[in-house]
Amino acid sequence: MVESRKNICLLCSLGCGLIVDLECDEPVNLEYDTENGVNRGKLCAKGNYILELLNDPLRLDVPKKDGKPIRWEQAADEVADALRAVQGGKTAAVVLSGDASCEDVGLAFAFAADCTGAGKAAISLPTGDDKVVSALAETSGGVAQATLDDVENSVCTIAVGDPFARCPVIAGRVLAARNAARENSLNVVSRESNMTSRFAATHLLGPERDSMLDLVAAVVEARGGAKEKWLNQLVKGVDAGSDAQKLAKSFVESERAVVVLSTDDPVVAQLANALVKAAGDTKGLFALHDYGNARSIAEISSGDVSAEDVIKSAARGEIEVLLVLGADLVSSYPNLDVNGALSEVQLLVAGAPFPNKTTSLAGMVLPTALWIEQDGTFNGAQCQRVVAPPGGAMSYGDILKAVAKATGVELRAHEAPEALAEAALDEGKAAAIAKAAREEAVTSPVVSTATCFADGSLTDRVSWVKMVERVP
Repeated sequence: MVESRKNICLLCSLGCGLIVDLECDEPVNLEYDTENGVNRGKLCAKGNYILELLNDPLRLDVPKKDGKPIRWEQAADEVADALRAVQGGKTAAVVLSGDASCEDVGLAFAFAADCTGAGKAAISLPTGDDKVVSALAETSGGVAQATLDDVENSVCTIAVGDPFARCPVIAGRVLAARNAARENSLNVVSRESNMTSRFAATHLLGPERDSMLDLVAAVVEARGGAKEKWLNQLVKGVDAGSDAQKLAKSFVESERAVVVLSTDDPVVAQLANALVKAAGDTKGLFALHDYGNARSIAEISSGDVSAEDVIKSAARGEIEVLLVLGADLVSSYPNLDVNGALSEVQLLVAGAPFPNKTTSLAGMVLPTALWIEQDGTFNGAQCQRVVAPPGGAMSYGDILKAVAKATGVELRAHEAPEALAEAALDEGKAAAIAKAAREEAVTSPVVSTATCFADGSLTDRVSWVKMVERVP
């Protein structure tokens, strides 16, 4: 008998619905969820191969120490013993991947507080989603948040970056809007030609900070000048080019217009907020992220400690025990000497669904569950697991609870901090954005595309990646 169970794809922030068919509790088929309002029965290349992730023969399914299988109880006891032995001014730390559930993120911060003394907890989001989410919140006051229906009904759409590559299913909505009427347009702001710009009526090609600042200035000019002090501060001395002026005029005059934002640059994100705010009440912003749960994670986590901070602390010899669950730190931060940093750690515990560069360095390797194999809150939705994880694989939170129990602590997530407070643009923020916009952007070394998710630790393992000759 075949049983069908619904879940969502977490390989970008759209949260497309999907259905997995099970036979004798084994996943045998992937179906599209035609009732899901996000994707309406469509999945991109990444989503279409989730069944392969579930059935991949390379899945880790048993804890190992120094390459030899061990029991979960032994693994938890040995990690607990190592935590208790931390001394001499050193500390312990835990890093989770950005595909963690909201519940597991809360447990990670509780684990750091209750089981590691002055330990540190961080969420690895190497594509910078957390920085972009925070930047948007800091300047979002009064900015209308667009829905997918708004995107599909937009007369003038401005795509920032390459949303078609980051979240391919969005292309259907954007192109439906462009093709709905002859006067409708898709326009792109990006530093180079890309998948989205192939369909653009206007392409502002070059540094995105410069183009976005030009667009804001052109919108102010099209509306007869700035009426708010912060806008004057932001566009002071900016002389927009003719292409920006033409696009700004269309954006302002269109009754329905949307900015679709796909960026790893927090300054570009804040300029997108400024553009929508400056253009009027009928405009909206639709932001896309690589990690499906990025917005919720940014709201839950304090943000005081980043994965980069943990790596740098390890390099200084300050961390004696490090638990890395889900993230492949070596692949995620190629601009840092992660190998050297991890070699300074006395006990490196790496949890992952598949072998990766970080697990190859770890003294202890733990098998972890995929999001689709566990209950939890992802992308604002309460999801129920589709199938049990293989062998002894466990969720990040269950691993942390097992280790905490071995230390004598019953781990419970601490009360979540308040959600990111939305704040309006003011003169001070506008001046800071204007200054930053004139500086060269530092782009993320890790980029998600239509055929690769984040650091590749998941999507490098599926067959279609081999077909395009991407090497893990």
